[in-house]
Amino acid sequence: MREIKFRGLYETTNGERHWDFYGISSKPGLIGATWIIEDLQYTGLKDKNGKEVYFDDVVKFRNSTFKIVWDDECACVMLKRLSGTDGMTEIPAHNIKQSEVIGNVYEEEVK
Repeated sequence: MREIKFRGLYETTNGERHWDFYGISSKPGLIGATWIIEDLQYTGLKDKNGKEVYFDDVVKFRNSTFKIVWDDECACVMLKRLSGTDGMTEIPAHNIKQSEVIGNVYEEEVK
């Protein structure tokens, strides 16, 4: 069974932004900060470098970039193409092992 955990982005009163990781029953309370993005769920998968993969992460696979999404039709994690030339629009999650996390859709700049 995979570990259930989440990632969230918060901003402090002085404008600094930080990511925090937490479990299902241990979401931290913030004093003097505000949650900007909450509850991005861990997929239970890791990229080729061993980095944990969360929903809305952006990964590089072959010559394209993909967003990690949940597909209701197949009830599975999928990679949905954001850019590239490989002709695939969605690919199965088992390809995450050959991909590299390069950011997430909430970051302004992705490699």
